[in-house]
Amino acid sequence: MPYNITNYNGSFLVSVPNSTICTTTTSLGLIGQNSVNFGLTMNENFVYLLQNFSSSTPPASPIPGQIWYNSVTAVMNFYTGTQWQTLSPPFDGDAGTAQVLIPAHTPQIEVTVVFSAGLIVSAVSHFALPPAELPLYAQVGDTTFPFQSRFPGGLAPGITLATDTQGYQFTGTAAAANVLATGRTIALDGSVTGSAVFNGSSNVVINTNLIDALNGPVISNSSVTQLPNWFTNVFVNSNGIVTDATTLGNVDVYTALGYIPPSVVLFTGDVNGNTVSNGATFIANVFINTQSNITPGYYSNIYVGQNGIVTHANNDNSVPTQGIILWANPGQIPAGWAISNGQEVTLSNGNTIYTPNISGSAPAGTTYIMRIV
Repeated sequence: MPYNITNYNGSFLVSVPNSTICTTTTSLGLIGQNSVNFGLTMNENFVYLLQNFSSSTPPASPIPGQIWYNSVTAVMNFYTGTQWQTLSPPFDGDAGTAQVLIPAHTPQIEVTVVFSAGLIVSAVSHFALPPAELPLYAQVGDTTFPFQSRFPGGLAPGITLATDTQGYQFTGTAAAANVLATGRTIALDGSVTGSAVFNGSSNVVINTNLIDALNGPVISNSSVTQLPNWFTNVFVNSNGIVTDATTLGNVDVYTALGYIPPSVVLFTGDVNGNTVSNGATFIANVFINTQSNITPGYYSNIYVGQNGIVTHANNDNSVPTQGIILWANPGQIPAGWAISNGQEVTLSNGNTIYTPNISGSAPAGTTYIMRIV
């Protein structure tokens, strides 16, 4: 009765007839029933397995999963079913790989170490191992190598590079990194300034400051009166930027001056001094900061810098310096002025003049006054 031999997974391998020894199906001799001298074949099979078929050439008739030790290169190989492949690069005393036992870990495990120039340069572990669990030395063959000192921070799951004065380092492209090796400063420049250091460990916020490109940093909000607010029909937000404006009318003139001039000419034009059209209206002679042709300077007693940024403001409480004006407070005449009612006035140089008598044409509650100094 023949022996039907199966593989480890239960699949059929070969049928060995009685009184025969099959040496062509596998690298071992498969003994049939009632074979003569079968003990010799059996003993040789044990020796071949102990030596992993140690030879300079691979064994004949291999099957998938079979191990072969190349006695010339000292490399362990395995058979895939179609070809022999190296099981792992060996350690030749100078370079290669080897297994190191970690007895202090529970349960005991082995890690793979990589050698170069007779030094351990990296280790591969499935577990996080603190320095205290690492052996002081690793025994590989007949040689002892420093181990714990090569990994003063312990081993991380995955690949850990050894600490080395020769500067061993990872070369290539990593899929991800926890932090940058060197934090980098990200800075803003131009109309706003600000900076923050970013190393990838967390989000950062850049605190910015507005800049007047022609006149230096914007003065803090405390030096600009009541921001956000309106300044002679120009709205300035809390950052000192002009964001809105309305048309200037007669009421605005009266509110600003305290009187209505005899002749009011409203005009329009750009802040660069281009030609204006008499009789038109203007929006406080200041463009909103979306325009690009603003010339830094004073407009309606507020200073407008580059990009429409307001840096400071003055109170609008002055009166004209010359001429005759309509005054809204007859009970309080400014110094250097006199009511235009035909009165005699002595000037500071001793001369005497008479003011024109036009008080009768002033609206109720007002009077005309004349500059006399």
